[in-house]
Amino acid sequence: MSQAPLPFVFHPGTAPLLISMPHAGTHLPADIAARLTPEAREVHDTDWHMPQLYACAQALGASLLVATHSRYVIDLNRAPDGASLYPGQSVTGLCPVDSFASTTLYASVAQELAQQPLQATFTAGGLPMSVRTSNCGAWGWAAAGHQGYGYTRSDPLSGRPWPAMPTFLQQQAQALAAQAGYPGFDPDVCLINAYAVGAKMGLHHDADERDKTAPIVSVSLGLPCHFVWGGLQRSDPVRSLRLEHGDVLVWGGASRMVFHGVRPLPAGQHHLLGAERWNLTFRMAQRPYRG
Repeated sequence: MSQAPLPFVFHPGTAPLLISMPHAGTHLPADIAARLTPEAREVHDTDWHMPQLYACAQALGASLLVATHSRYVIDLNRAPDGASLYPGQSVTGLCPVDSFASTTLYASVAQELAQQPLQATFTAGGLPMSVRTSNCGAWGWAAAGHQGYGYTRSDPLSGRPWPAMPTFLQQQAQALAAQAGYPGFDPDVCLINAYAVGAKMGLHHDADERDKTAPIVSVSLGLPCHFVWGGLQRSDPVRSLRLEHGDVLVWGGASRMVFHGVRPLPAGQHHLLGAERWNLTFRMAQRPYRG
């Protein structure tokens, strides 16, 4: 088995000149490549010809610092504080999740929605809710109107089992829970809520899980929203938290049964999700929590 290359190769020279090529690498570790979209695996944002362009530099005594990994793995052209080196220009993160063309690099959620499209949801009284939902994992949460709310092994509409939760998503949820002080979190459901502009979620608490000592891990994607955080009673005062793309909330313990919701989504455009917000909620529906 061949060993993965170091993130960069340094070629020392003799002259006081250093040439950096942070985006010349094309290597994708297998575990990362498996999670990328087919387009992302073609590493379009590579500076393909930089090594050839500066091939004469070493003969002139220059030192060369050349990336081996694709910039989709890690972008070596970053300021220590994360600030943009090119104000006004399109930039991506240290470990990018989108390309310069604002296309998503990772396929996990998109692949799940291709298998299990978003569906309309209904209250127990049969009224339509403003969010659309999907699920992945051993269980899925369904709001099927008069049939009630709860976890099922399969989609009540199609009868098909929910698609498996991608390993990447499960591992991220486990790592986030551990960082928040909840080791041993092992989600068996990821509920995907999609909010269009104006969609909202009324005050509620997550009460259908078997073991309420397990935390809830919530990941926000797309447009920012105003998340409402209340108390253990629906009538308790609430406060509003602004959540943006990539923000994560983890709650458990004494706060596990706190009422929460989402105010109507303000209009806007996100470079990945357009005029939508997606919320990924990881839960332990039926597994006992042994954290």
